[in-house]
Amino acid sequence: MKLRNLHSLEDGADLPEEESGKLSTAWTAGMLDPEEKAKFVEYLVHQSQLFEVLRKLVSQRYKQAGERQFDFSNPNVKDSMLYYEGYKQALRDIHKILPNT
Repeated sequence: MKLRNLHSLEDGADLPEEESGKLSTAWTAGMLDPEEKAKFVEYLVHQSQLFEVLRKLVSQRYKQAGERQFDFSNPNVKDSMLYYEGYKQALRDIHKILPNT
């Protein structure tokens, strides 16, 4: 049974930091009322401690996924690799929309 740890430049690395203080437009997409939108943005800004913890958790899970070892003698290794690549992409997407306060 051969185990191999796959590493690219992205695997096991930190996720890229977004610009500080920027809020993804995904949070307010579809909000038509400017007052409602402003109140919601203000609410999100006040959740900086929560987002900081969540960003750390997502980054930690991303690193763990990048350190995954695959058994290349297993005929289903391709499925496992595709699963973890999809998982890492989902973590990158979540990380991207989290406010960096």
